[in-house]
Amino acid sequence: MTTIFCAEGNSTALRLQTSLFQMSGYAVLVANDPDTAIELAKKSAFDVAVVDDQFEHTSGMYLAREIRRVKPNARIVFVSSSVRSAWEDFGEADECVLEGESFEVLLQKVQNLVDSALDQDVPLTRTMSQTAGNI
Repeated sequence: MTTIFCAEGNSTALRLQTSLFQMSGYAVLVANDPDTAIELAKKSAFDVAVVDDQFEHTSGMYLAREIRRVKPNARIVFVSSSVRSAWEDFGEADECVLEGESFEVLLQKVQNLVDSALDQDVPLTRTMSQTAGNI
């Protein structure tokens, strides 16, 4: 079964993401703070990490960098609260979704990364035009 790792500082959003991914047939790992997320990333297998851009004491990009450090081939979807933040902070992520976009958009980007992981077991490489098209 495909496992999605959700790192989200807002407990309501985390419960919603968890429920929607489970209803879509995924197993879900959850963390609502960066320290827990990093520890979970170190010891758990997952296919895609969905990382929020804001936590109480740190940024989502810090967390994405740490996930990438402990799992170099991790697929990461960054959830951003603004287009500007998404453009500036997209670096460690393979995909980006703006908060407020439908869950179907997030689900499609997650599934695309799952499919690419099945096709190749190497990190994804993005060009600037691919990155610009994702936000």
